[in-house]
Amino acid sequence: MTLQNQTLNNTSITGQTIVALCTPSGSGAIGLIRLSGDNVFEIVNQMSCLANGQTIDAQKSHSIAYGWVTDQQKNKIDQVLFLIMHGPKTFTGQNVVEITCHNNPFLIEAIIDQAILCGARRAQKGEFSQRAVLLGKIDLLQAEAIADLIHAQTSDSLKISMAQLEGSLSAWIEKIENDVLTILAFCQASFEFLDEEIDFAPEIRTMMQTVISQIETVLASYPKQKYIKEGIKIAFIGAANAGKSS
Repeated sequence: MTLQNQTLNNTSITGQTIVALCTPSGSGAIGLIRLSGDNVFEIVNQMSCLANGQTIDAQKSHSIAYGWVTDQQKNKIDQVLFLIMHGPKTFTGQNVVEITCHNNPFLIEAIIDQAILCGARRAQKGEFSQRAVLLGKIDLLQAEAIADLIHAQTSDSLKISMAQLEGSLSAWIEKIENDVLTILAFCQASFEFLDEEIDFAPEIRTMMQTVISQIETVLASYPKQKYIKEGIKIAFIGAANAGKSS
């Protein structure tokens, strides 16, 4: 597949409106359903009735509208709040509508089914984050940090994941990449100016040592970071009734 065809394919995929439950499954007070895509407002217009009598696409960006999700016969399914967000200032970079409803599994499925009837499709696992990556809102490291943030088991792990989500590791890698490109430029220049006998070797050597030192520092900290994220397994070994449980 050529780069152009791949780009067109990505555009076609990300243009589709997807829908998914973003809160844990099961009964509870509040559930949040997210829709993202090019025609998300048109889809939600078909399945909503706002208390102010207006349509979803007529609402200001990053505003909340009170109303109901309705079926095709305009029967009310649930009383909800609609959070309307116009792209690109959203997580995915697309137009997004988030529906805050009562967290009953039957209501959740009824709302999602109605969205599908109106033209959406169920989101695949991680597809909202995938779209954010494809549309340049976050990079792969930040996408991984989201998963780490969700599954963090300690406060230290939470801090590390949050820093990575905000771009700390991405910024470090970008700096290393720029430093390597500078070194390559000096290497190229050393061949271009052979006749002038300009010696770039000291500068190249110094820059390479700096980059290597920075990488070694990060590699040395990896085991500690891994322990913080994954924890340490400890085995209590001893004879029966020796007090291991205590």
